[in-house]
Amino acid sequence: MTASALEALPPELLTHLLSFLDLDELLSLSTTSHHLHHVVAASYIAHFARASLGYAPRTLKHLSFHARAPWPRWDAWDARGGVVSAWREKCLPVVRLWEPARGVGAVLAARGREVEMWLTRQDGTVEPVPVVVADPWTHRAHRGGDGRGAHDDVTALAATQTPGEVLVSRVSGQVQRLAVVQHASARDGMPVVLEERARYTCGTEAGGAQTTVQALHAQGNVLVSAATSRLRAAAAAAPTAVASTPGAGAVGRVTSLAQSLSSRAAPKRHFVSLHSLSSPWESPVVLPFAHKPWSVHLSPSARWLAVGHNGTTPLSIFHLDSTGAPASSGDAQVLARTKRNTSVYGLASPSPSCSPLHAEQTLLAAFYDSTTRVYDLRVPGPSSAVASAWSDSDEERPQNEVMRLVDPWSDDPCYSVAMGGAAGAYVAVGTARNAAVRLFDVRYASSTMRQQCGKGKGQVAGRRGGITAFAPGRDRSPVYGLEIEGSRVWGVTDRRGFVLDFDAFRPRGGRAGIGEKVAFVGHGEGEGGVLKWMGEDEQR
Repeated sequence: MTASALEALPPELLTHLLSFLDLDELLSLSTTSHHLHHVVAASYIAHFARASLGYAPRTLKHLSFHARAPWPRWDAWDARGGVVSAWREKCLPVVRLWEPARGVGAVLAARGREVEMWLTRQDGTVEPVPVVVADPWTHRAHRGGDGRGAHDDVTALAATQTPGEVLVSRVSGQVQRLAVVQHASARDGMPVVLEERARYTCGTEAGGAQTTVQALHAQGNVLVSAATSRLRAAAAAAPTAVASTPGAGAVGRVTSLAQSLSSRAAPKRHFVSLHSLSSPWESPVVLPFAHKPWSVHLSPSARWLAVGHNGTTPLSIFHLDSTGAPASSGDAQVLARTKRNTSVYGLASPSPSCSPLHAEQTLLAAFYDSTTRVYDLRVPGPSSAVASAWSDSDEERPQNEVMRLVDPWSDDPCYSVAMGGAAGAYVAVGTARNAAVRLFDVRYASSTMRQQCGKGKGQVAGRRGGITAFAPGRDRSPVYGLEIEGSRVWGVTDRRGFVLDFDAFRPRGGRAGIGEKVAFVGHGEGEGGVLKWMGEDEQR
């Protein structure tokens, strides 16, 4: 078939002509031919998202969904929420944005052994689609191997840059790279089928070590995993010392409970492994840690690796070379010091396409001490003599900590963090109780910070500075995972998966699944302790 005159234009001229079209016209044009669909959906739409809509390109994966969206700027905290999926038993779920096919966006959620995809329909509704992991290729006779652990409980998910691929870690210590072999949808009742394409070792020691992976992240050709190995207790460690008690002469020696538990406790080894995604047969680079690592995060260009762990120096960063291995020095740079032991459970960075913060130079960390801290990586970390307190004191805040996001009415620990939304400026933090999600706009967070630091007491932080919203379902659970896509915040608790929709669609006739009002408490002065509902007049 002969190409149209429009398709025959030079790429530079075609791109210039596309700049005169709005979103509806672009999407209509993308349906006229395969060539124009590729030009619009795979190339120009990313530029359009940044320049005209103030959104990261990945938020336009659901092209048909976003065709009717009015694209609000989140100027007011006004949302509807809904439960996407409910679970019978409590679990520790994980959630991740995923691209099951080129140009199609979805959310992948895993709890226990079960995995499902949350797919957004053209009318804005969200439907869960079951995901089935086929028997791994290691079961096939001509490949050899045993395939053990291929269907154990999922502990972490990570997306690759290849559409249709996802990385999954299991409680048995297995890390798999899975790929879509069968597409399906909720409408026809068929599941999405994934098949294992590769498996990665986590640097475990010999001798029967039991390894569990706590966190995964991938960027470019680099895969990083945080794991803990529980080594098999040696026979020589059996209890030999006993404590005699009065009147026990006829019975003999008696071992205390504390001695018994101490002698039977298996030693643990904590480490972070750096893998090459394209070469799963290669041994990973293993970085040992004295404390348990809870979170890992690679920069958008894989130039550095941040690790959140336990201790008084709970946040470290490694600079990586072009191969994804630690730089020649190999030493970790300490980003945070605290006077008491704490942990960093969540890490994130701004969108490299659209954010007021620089993605390569900024790191967000969710601390157990209830704070979410923003670090400027261009500024050296604190010295051993400088430790940041749990309180908000300027004198004890290191220079590389440029922002601290807090809810002044709650000291619940932070469990997860994500950044995105309009202009890439919104931060969502999952907390440890009541399915609470703290929401901040970093463009207006300074007033909240000044109030917490004891400065400018006459300045009141408005609702745009931050609120704490309570997810639908009325759970008392922590929010174990969060993702932001466009105007939607996705999350998981131990009982259900939910979404908060900041009106990418205005409800039309009561949209199914996302019509519930969301309760919140504001961070501003006079709003503490007063439960309100989004979308209602504050004077009522």
